[in-house]
Amino acid sequence: MAGLGGELERRLTIVEIRRRVEGHLAQATDRLRRDRAPLGPLASIWASMGQPITVTQSPATRHGVVRFELNRSLTGMGHERYRVGDDVSGVRPPDELARRLLATGDVEGVHVFSNVVTVDLAKGSNGDGLLGIVEDLFLHYTPGVLPPTDEELLGQAPTG
Repeated sequence: MAGLGGELERRLTIVEIRRRVEGHLAQATDRLRRDRAPLGPLASIWASMGQPITVTQSPATRHGVVRFELNRSLTGMGHERYRVGDDVSGVRPPDELARRLLATGDVEGVHVFSNVVTVDLAKGSNGDGLLGIVEDLFLHYTPGVLPPTDEELLGQAPTG
């Protein structure tokens, strides 16, 4: 592959990627403010970044339990259980989802198996609002949320 010139051999750094994303967000925001017109292809960048997932909510056979079926697996073939008061310190998607659901105060427990999330509701809760939490699991930048700064990114970069 010798002879391939500069741009092909160059690798993007995290900072360069972040600057490009910020540029797209700035363009979209400026256009929205100026034209008050639809943003076309930039709309998805401006509205949110990440991967929306399709979620179907259904009541379980037991009272006080709600099931969510996702269009992607969170655990593979493993079972994960989380209860109120548990220290959920993992960084995987099922851990993050459990943290978010338990933080609502409407949930006593979460069970995740592959693409099915079963939620034990707290006494008196009806599960309103939980569907949105599950749907937004993989959305990272939404309106009003800024990407990390260069300093924040570089401070987290491995050294050596």
